[in-house]
Amino acid sequence: MPVATFGTHPPRVLIVDDSEDKRSVLNRLLGRRGYSVFEAHDAQQALAQAARISPDIVLLEVNLPDLSGIETLRRLRKSYDSSTLPVIMVTGEADSTIIAACFSAGANDYVSKPVQWLVLQARIETHLSLHRAHAELLLDRDKLEAAIQRRALMITRIDQVLHAEHERRVGPH
Repeated sequence: MPVATFGTHPPRVLIVDDSEDKRSVLNRLLGRRGYSVFEAHDAQQALAQAARISPDIVLLEVNLPDLSGIETLRRLRKSYDSSTLPVIMVTGEADSTIIAACFSAGANDYVSKPVQWLVLQARIETHLSLHRAHAELLLDRDKLEAAIQRRALMITRIDQVLHAEHERRVGPH
């Protein structure tokens, strides 16, 4: 089943892993599902790609050659909060302190290696669904705020007209 579009485009997934084989496998699997897939082999490339493509979700390896995935996540969080850009950490680490550090740095979720495709797919779709819902709420909030401003302006104008009519009929106070 193909994924739903994200606005006017298929969801953009940024895969960050120093293993070309792992990136390639995920790229193929996600591409077949209808995602637009982008890759980065290290932290610097990931940060540059994120700025360039504005991904809808990031799959981020914990162990990268130049910076740790956790430090990369901290840098991403300077530009994107967790509701704006979901990040799923991918780790072969079983150490709960590393997993906790991922969440402390702003990870939305994590998956363990070896990656189980159905689990990863479910988590990606869950986080994209939450991301879509958040974006829709922000849009609805903006529409409501605009409607409130229009109504407030309309009330002010009506008040001015009524006040002017009152002064015309009874004279100034």
